[in-house]
Amino acid sequence: MSTSHPGDWVLLNIHAYLGKRRNATTASATTRDHQTIEGPPPFSPASSARRKISSFSVSPSIVNPTTSPRQKTPDYFIYRAHTKREPSLQRLSRPHPFFHDDDVGLLSRGHHYTIAALIATPTLNVFHLHRFHSEIGTWTYTKVSVGEPQQSGFPSLLIPNNCSRLLHHDTSTVMAIGGEGGTMGWVDLWRGILFCDLLRDEPTLRAVPLPLPLDLVSCNNGLGVQLGCPNSRRAIAFIKKGGSNTEDCLKLVHLEANATRHSPP
Repeated sequence: MSTSHPGDWVLLNIHAYLGKRRNATTASATTRDHQTIEGPPPFSPASSARRKISSFSVSPSIVNPTTSPRQKTPDYFIYRAHTKREPSLQRLSRPHPFFHDDDVGLLSRGHHYTIAALIATPTLNVFHLHRFHSEIGTWTYTKVSVGEPQQSGFPSLLIPNNCSRLLHHDTSTVMAIGGEGGTMGWVDLWRGILFCDLLRDEPTLRAVPLPLPLDLVSCNNGLGVQLGCPNSRRAIAFIKKGGSNTEDCLKLVHLEANATRHSPP
């Protein structure tokens, strides 16, 4: 990648390491128990080696959570690379309650950013929305809900017991859409997307269905199969085309695996 015309994003190493490996992109910070770490990710100590995207320009992005042996919940850091000064690594205030990595997304807004986590509650279709706006510097909490699936665009379909995973939203990935309202989408790749405008004073959820995996629901003589993690079968991307004659869109890929058992010779 040319250093004179850097791209907007760069994918960094996905493997954690121990020890110091500094270069021009390295920044330092401390955990809440005063241990020194270095980024960009992955970094140590005891880094959870998840793949993350970090910004190569001034736009920010979540880098990686890190947990020391004495910590029960991870710290979260923002890594920012700058063109005119050294990169920085900033520890965020501790989120409460703790959320899983798959529940959280980051919306870049020029020199500011918003982090949001959507956490399910015991009540169906009711969620807790936690937001962190960089210009405010603290987490805020809002209860948000979405209508019943039949009222939210999801088709009415008899779901067999083996496919009961389709009856509730379980986030697979989070997409930052942006726009005036700062839209973010929490994607359940088997079921649908919950969109939320993070910059609204009173955010609400909008449910958009994805094509159901009818091949898995209808197989096994109508009994269906257990639906596990969809990441090996499905993927989705937000395509920002730009231009006055083109429209942004979402593209979903679904893989149907067909296998034939051969008898031994």
